[in-house]
Amino acid sequence: MEPLGATPPPCPICDGHDFEVAAPFRTCLACQCVTQAWPFDTRRAALFAAQDIPTATAERRASARRIVDFLQGHVHGRRLFEVGFGDAAVLAAAAAKSWQVAGIDRAPAALAHAPDLAATCQLGDFLERSAFDHEVDAHRYDVVLFSYSLEQCDDAHAALRAAHDMLVDDGIVYVELVPMSALTARSAASARDELPLRVLFPEAEHVRELLWRAGFTIREESPGIGWRWIAGRAL
Repeated sequence: MEPLGATPPPCPICDGHDFEVAAPFRTCLACQCVTQAWPFDTRRAALFAAQDIPTATAERRASARRIVDFLQGHVHGRRLFEVGFGDAAVLAAAAAKSWQVAGIDRAPAALAHAPDLAATCQLGDFLERSAFDHEVDAHRYDVVLFSYSLEQCDDAHAALRAAHDMLVDDGIVYVELVPMSALTARSAASARDELPLRVLFPEAEHVRELLWRAGFTIREESPGIGWRWIAGRAL
């Protein structure tokens, strides 16, 4: 049963309102994108609050350095904002290369991994940042990074629009996630295992549409363990 007065959100890809519901998922009948069934699981906030985030391993730190090296090849400036920074490995790798870094995460445990970055890292929901934060961060960053975090946002379209407004004119958004088909190829239970934290279960074509709708032009798309998109502001 839906909460009193609550309106089910439209499809974040096409704004469709017609869904086939097979709890815990719903499928948009217009574009076939899968999202978590509405209402979203009420345990999500508590699970984020209690989330355990392991310290980055040597392999993870090496991967983070490769991400930063990759980003440096796509932008001129060195200002990075990460949505859902988790173990802070990417922020730490960027800071070590003289980037100005900031980020936000819903898990209090994430802050323990960024003691040296406490002044610029926030605890909270990216979509609930204050009007003051939005004003301060407008056109400020060269990169806004969503590494396995966009799909956890309640509204992925709103998240990308906010990221768009934070970027300088030649800035980029970095999105990395595992598409629905790649999850189900692993096992029948893989998608369910992502619940309840994950809201969006798109295919690659849905991510492309999501970026275009948010005002981005895709520069690069790479398949891998997770698919990766680099997109710039459409000027």
